[in-house]
Amino acid sequence: MRVNLTLCRWLLRRTSVVTWPAMLAAMLYVALMRLLGGAKPYLYTRGFDRDTLWLNLMLATVIAVLPVWLPAALIVWSPLRSIIQADLFHNGWYPLMRPEDAIWPWLWLAGYAVLMPAVHYAWIRRAQATRGG
Repeated sequence: MRVNLTLCRWLLRRTSVVTWPAMLAAMLYVALMRLLGGAKPYLYTRGFDRDTLWLNLMLATVIAVLPVWLPAALIVWSPLRSIIQADLFHNGWYPLMRPEDAIWPWLWLAGYAVLMPAVHYAWIRRAQATRGG
């Protein structure tokens, strides 16, 4: 196996439509936000207990996932993807492959369900004052 720079550049070009705006958003977020994950001590001083903070954090995570997951899932489940693939791109596999693709949005959601608690746990561990002690 070897690295093919031309192939790698071609593959990266396909992701640049998403990568550049995401990079800009991340740079603006980091540059302009005062607290990165440090809001919990402030919220504790406002009378919220740990259970309330945890529940609302999980709810906010679910609400943040839905605008990303739902539109993509609706495109896969609706005839729109088959129309685009069959009529616009002249893909011979569609609409035959439409039933096979219907499971993918559920797998994406399962991936969110598996990864988000792990990310939250790592975030909580990093914020503890006695970490590594």
